[in-house]
Amino acid sequence: MAETAEELAEFYVFPLAGSDYGLRLASVLEVAEADGSTPVPRARFVRGLVNLRGRVAPLLDLPALLGLNVPERQGSLPLVVCEEGGYAAALAADGLGSVVRAAPRQLEQGGGFINSIIETEGSTVKIIDLPALFAAAAKGADGP
Repeated sequence: MAETAEELAEFYVFPLAGSDYGLRLASVLEVAEADGSTPVPRARFVRGLVNLRGRVAPLLDLPALLGLNVPERQGSLPLVVCEEGGYAAALAADGLGSVVRAAPRQLEQGGGFINSIIETEGSTVKIIDLPALFAAAAKGADGP
């Protein structure tokens, strides 16, 4: 029997540090480009504040939160603006992404900030647990 659209979960998948990461599509407000950010002193996982058409959001240091060792990125990067549980933030990606649909049976359990993993043709997508990520960024902690 063929799967219907109602049975599929949708994720926005983007590249970061040579891997694919995803967010539930319902949590993604927009993908934007910011002209820069205002630094936030002594904020361990917040790279700065960005102004997106009058809306100010923290720009989280996603590589640091995920424990990735990546060089400082320069230039304009796409920002994935997401919201979960009443909190919003921007995450810098290494490039534009795409929407991936997956049946619940395709989702494997993850760990830490990775809620689940989807194996697609030629790629492993790590789905980010936004509530845990937001909580850790607010506390300056290294993981759930």
